[in-house]
Amino acid sequence: MKEKDEKALQFMRQYIEDKGYAPNFVEIMEAVDETSKAGITRVINRLAQAGRISRVPGVARSIRVLDASPLRCD
Repeated sequence: MKEKDEKALQFMRQYIEDKGYAPNFVEIMEAVDETSKAGITRVINRLAQAGRISRVPGVARSIRVLDASPLRCD
């Protein structure tokens, strides 16, 4: 996993804890200093493939954090 993945995961966990619902892609992009939707989509997909989050593609704010333990960053 990449450092940006860890930052995104922790941001999503805290956001959901604070607000009770998931952040949208733009909010995640801003939190991890990503400049493109494609870039944040790659981050979200890596986290989903690693089993750290789940989401329903095409459904806004559907991200759920499954495992927020620290990632091994490359």
